[in-house]
Amino acid sequence: MSYQNNNQNNNDIFGSDIYMDADFKPSILNNGELRLVTGVETILQDIRLRLITLKGTLFYDSTYGSELPLFMQDDEVDNTSISSEVARSLEADPRVEPYSVSTVIEKNMDEISIIVNFQLIGDDTPHNITLPRINFLQEG
Repeated sequence: MSYQNNNQNNNDIFGSDIYMDADFKPSILNNGELRLVTGVETILQDIRLRLITLKGTLFYDSTYGSELPLFMQDDEVDNTSISSEVARSLEADPRVEPYSVSTVIEKNMDEISIIVNFQLIGDDTPHNITLPRINFLQEG
């Protein structure tokens, strides 16, 4: 679902980007053009990508990403470590209101689901994203 925002200020602040589907692959429209995301939906997508990208693996920005992918490899990981890493990662984005990040973590057998709540700079609306259930141990 794409968020269409007619407010030029939000589009200027949050920008636009190529829309990524649930598998984080670019989406192509029927006319062959890449689907774009604008406004608030841009940062929501950016945050998902930041959290699933291992910090230091983006060749042009070694500070981008999070340690969350490493935590998902550890079946002994605690909720405090996960919450702290999510907050640290999101607060590195200048569009996220400092100290507004909170998490709800649900563990079920060998899987984890993370709900991230936060507020954006200049936006009084609380936002949240859910990282889908992720296996703790990836079998090679």
